[in-house]
Amino acid sequence: MRSLFWLLAVFAAAVALVLLGRVDAGYVLFIYPPYRVEVSMLFFAIAFVYDLILLLAIRLSTPWQRAVRS
Repeated sequence: MRSLFWLLAVFAAAVALVLLGRVDAGYVLFIYPPYRVEVSMLFFAIAFVYDLILLLAIRLSTPWQRAVRS
């Protein structure tokens, strides 16, 4: 049952990604003089969600796991 839930979650994420990609809301512009970085909204959203998941996984790991990893 747990595998079915994860499969449904992955498919739902894929559908949401396709719908977000079709909208193409525009660009995100980062300015740090003299540099200027412009990325698509879809790339920014994917990178942002990935970073949130990564930070959450690191935060929820136990101190013992962090000590072994480093």
